[in-house]
Amino acid sequence: MIQKDTIPLYRKNYVQKTTKAERNYLTKVFHENDSEIRFSASGGRYELFYPYFKDGKVIVLYFSDHQNHGKIGN
Repeated sequence: MIQKDTIPLYRKNYVQKTTKAERNYLTKVFHENDSEIRFSASGGRYELFYPYFKDGKVIVLYFSDHQNHGKIGN
């Protein structure tokens, strides 16, 4: 039995603001089939763009994490 998801999807919930460098990277992936993985880390923030190709289609998986650094027990 196939069940359909009843939760509506809204595109604005899945659109990410990007820098110019990230847009250039995504353009290379989607228009030039570049398979380079992009990783960046700065100030405790980590981002990974991972392109996935299958049957002539491409998606980019995006992972991010933020680590707060500070003193314990001032």
